[in-house]
Amino acid sequence: MRTIGKKTLSALAVLVCTSCINRLNLPDQISYVVDVSYDALDLFDMNVCYRNYNGNIETVQLSSTHWMTSIEKDEGFKSELSVKMRAKDPSGANLLKDVYTMSVKPDIICNQSTPDAGGHLTRASMPVPGSDPENVTFKFKVPGTQPVSVRVAPLKYNKHMVFCYTVDDASVNAWSRVFATINGRWIDNQEFFHLGLRKTTGYRQQYPLCFTDGCGNDRRFTFGSAIWPSLSGEYNPEGFILDVNKSVFSPYISWEELQIMTDMGNAVHWHNVPTSETDTLEHDVKALVKGIETDYKKTYSKIGYPMKVLAQPDGNGSYLEAALISPYVHMTRATTGNGISQPVRLMDDSTSLEKREVFGGFTEANYDDKIQELGVQSTSEQPELVGKLDHRPQKDALDFLCEIYDLYGKYGEDNIWVTTYDELYEYKEMTSSMTMKDSLTQEGFTIVTVTVPIDATYIFTDLSFVIDGAEGPALPLTENLYGFSSAVQSDGTVLVNCNFTDRVVKMAEKYVSRYEAEYDDDSKDYAQYQVSLLRKDLQGKYSDRIKNAKEPSQGVLPINGKYTKEQMNKYLIMYDGYESKVERQF
Repeated sequence: MRTIGKKTLSALAVLVCTSCINRLNLPDQISYVVDVSYDALDLFDMNVCYRNYNGNIETVQLSSTHWMTSIEKDEGFKSELSVKMRAKDPSGANLLKDVYTMSVKPDIICNQSTPDAGGHLTRASMPVPGSDPENVTFKFKVPGTQPVSVRVAPLKYNKHMVFCYTVDDASVNAWSRVFATINGRWIDNQEFFHLGLRKTTGYRQQYPLCFTDGCGNDRRFTFGSAIWPSLSGEYNPEGFILDVNKSVFSPYISWEELQIMTDMGNAVHWHNVPTSETDTLEHDVKALVKGIETDYKKTYSKIGYPMKVLAQPDGNGSYLEAALISPYVHMTRATTGNGISQPVRLMDDSTSLEKREVFGGFTEANYDDKIQELGVQSTSEQPELVGKLDHRPQKDALDFLCEIYDLYGKYGEDNIWVTTYDELYEYKEMTSSMTMKDSLTQEGFTIVTVTVPIDATYIFTDLSFVIDGAEGPALPLTENLYGFSSAVQSDGTVLVNCNFTDRVVKMAEKYVSRYEAEYDDDSKDYAQYQVSLLRKDLQGKYSDRIKNAKEPSQGVLPINGKYTKEQMNKYLIMYDGYESKVERQF
């Protein structure tokens, strides 16, 4: 373990594993963004009008709930964005629900590094690998002359073992079954139950599946979805993954569903990439490398998620070769190859997972086998990663996840970190390349400064530390500790969890705003969970907004609110040709 003494921290070996790619040097950009609700798209034809780089107004029909385009910004450029709406049927014959929650939110974003309304960077500023150092500082009280030491926890939240679960083949069951179970959502008997569909019969998972952060806060299980961003088929000519999918016959997840899943801490992985499905190219390594790049850019443009883990499809060994070559792939979830025979030993704090092939046990093991594997790891002094993959998870898979919760989650041993390969990768890379130093103040506090090389694609930038000999919980000192928790453990040590990404602030703002607009139970739960990830003193204003949120006004319609069918009958006529304009100049 790494330790620091009371007055001097031993230097840590710096091992920065990144691909040798320079950052993009991009010109200033304007990004136009429009987010709308399903209800608005169902009832209105919408056109987005925006000023292009040449000063002309371009018009694009809006066909999904999220639309964005970026152009280069010249000096003196005047941006302009409007959304035009026309009722599809002013007679009201297509009003099928009793209540409608509608919203239209146009926005204009300037600057290549500014996050968009969804809380992620614009396409123009898509990150590429390359690291910058981040410094975080916290302090703790030193009791007299008692020796103290600080060490980085081998696993986040100082857990004992790790389980990684993935759902392959762009399956909507990742949303309708797994995500719903983990987050305490309705699970419909209609298997392909997409976001926004009417409930049929089913049940609601009674509680979220979680463990604790060791300081009294719940942290929900997360998992990975292996997707097909660019592939299409005979019956899916527009692609297997659509922006929005409302078909009860479609087994494929949508970008809209993936957006919420990744916002809530889950991951997406490469699977079958374009050009890999033909007889001539499915083993062509160069073609696979190109397909990997295509899917990275497509996924980032859709949901702002920087992919870094390839989920090997079909046992195709050519993907393993392509993963070693591609600068975008950092790690491979392998089902064949070295990962099966070379387990990841979790307590080895010098472990780098860069370009590693991993899985976690036997790929063909069933649920009972995996429970046995976890039982062995739970008591092992050298625990190893356990992994499981599914394609169309059903009730037995959900029961399996619930059993993990019962045995090793919050109300069990609480010794497991159920996470994604992405988050495990980032944690191991940060802990294997960070440095620490300390200083002792006259007030009897030890101040610890941690320097961490952060890759531009990292989104899980948080670390855990264990202090031996501290008098009480640690306190944050730097403003970039957006998430922070600390508590004395049962063995007398002090656990410190440091989250130094402002993504948690953006997600809190995004989902609190969403709840204020939609005012439903699911949005409220998303908002409350995102706020719970923040440092305590940052939670107050968001918690107050959730507490004081009111059902949107039923009066004059600003096209953002909740409305009855009777009100919508009037509004369909009112908005026949209505235009809402947002105009800003930079």
